[in-house]
Amino acid sequence: MNIIDIKSRKGGKNMKILNKLIAFSLTFVLILQSISCAQNSANNNLNVNGVTSKVNNENFKNVKLKYMGQATVRIITEDNKVIYVDPFAGDDYSMPADLILQTHSHFDHADLEKVSNRNQGCIVITEKEAIVNAKHQTFDLPFVKVVPVEAGYNQNHDVNSCVGYVLEFKNGIKVYLSGDTSKTNQMSEMASMNIDYAFFCTDGKFNMDNNEAAECAKLVNAKHNIPYHNDTSNSGIRFDRKKAEEWTAPNKLIINVNEEIELKAGEEKNNMGNSKTLVIYSSFIGEQYSVGVIEKGNTEIVADMIIENLAADRYKVEPKNDIYPRDSYKKLTEIASKELHDSARPEIKDITFDISNYDTIFVGAPVWWGDFPMIMYTLFDKVDMNGKTIVPFSTHGGSGLSGFDSKLKRLYPNAKVLKGLAITGTDTQSRKDKVKNEVEKWIKEVIN
Repeated sequence: MNIIDIKSRKGGKNMKILNKLIAFSLTFVLILQSISCAQNSANNNLNVNGVTSKVNNENFKNVKLKYMGQATVRIITEDNKVIYVDPFAGDDYSMPADLILQTHSHFDHADLEKVSNRNQGCIVITEKEAIVNAKHQTFDLPFVKVVPVEAGYNQNHDVNSCVGYVLEFKNGIKVYLSGDTSKTNQMSEMASMNIDYAFFCTDGKFNMDNNEAAECAKLVNAKHNIPYHNDTSNSGIRFDRKKAEEWTAPNKLIINVNEEIELKAGEEKNNMGNSKTLVIYSSFIGEQYSVGVIEKGNTEIVADMIIENLAADRYKVEPKNDIYPRDSYKKLTEIASKELHDSARPEIKDITFDISNYDTIFVGAPVWWGDFPMIMYTLFDKVDMNGKTIVPFSTHGGSGLSGFDSKLKRLYPNAKVLKGLAITGTDTQSRKDKVKNEVEKWIKEVIN
């Protein structure tokens, strides 16, 4: 608390005037506080490590998170406070920081000098502040609660000098960033924290690999599990999209480098009441029709929007073997045509969900030769969706929904098939705001 020492002059008259001014000032402050209760923390001064930070609340918005590569994340809170975690990757540090978090001191997590643009009172929390006398500290800041958790547990990372962070925002959203780690003892207790978005390192060289990280994701039990820090090249970005797609964690969400997503509050995400929702889809990267070479598939972009809106689970239908070329759309169409002609059923990776746990199933895919990709029929043959509510969606280059709804009705005559949505591939890649609005409008129309 800042202390103002007011010295009065001698003389009773002056003292009376001063007292009246003080009384008037206090009354004025109380009036302001009663008018705007949403700003009742605006006059709080926070002192961390000797730095005082004054917080001014604004109208709340959704939290925005940008993945910058490696373990670097930028977060903009509901009241426009900017947080950088493990600064290293990328070059976009133009937004002035209010909080900088460092999980440990390795160079690829601790380039604090990159964040040279800082607001007055910017707070820096490293592993040294997070662990004091072998105990994890908690930082209850006005714009976010920072809870350090265990990290390390391997020969490259000591549990006494590494942390992960769980960040809790004012709208209730909780984000876990693992930092560099293998499986920790604390992970078995973290399900009770009700985490919404969990980031797990999966490089498999200095830390846990895909398999161990998938087991950790099951322990933490977040609504969305996100792979990061999964490559050991010297690119400065260190994100392997292919490895991310191979990760078998439940409720997987892949965020590309430099992609920004909105983290919606739990009460806004689940529009389905108590029913459980699953999004099943196939999606392909590499060279695609009319959009060139893409790093995130058109259908996956739409699927992510549905999952974000409904807090749904996901299952991506993927081939057991790498049979679809990424370097040539022409080759891909030739394979797709042959599969259709042969009524092929390509082998798929293990089915990791129990359909009996879900009431509503969104089913999406790109349109291949006027139909679902044949790999989707492999799943349809294995999973009985009769008795469920099915909602189809497609991405396409001009052929619309291509009868996905009628095909699903024939496959599952005892299911309720709702109105589908068709989105062009070019829109998914270049008009994401437009697509997001269409998806949200469609969900409200078919679900409510």
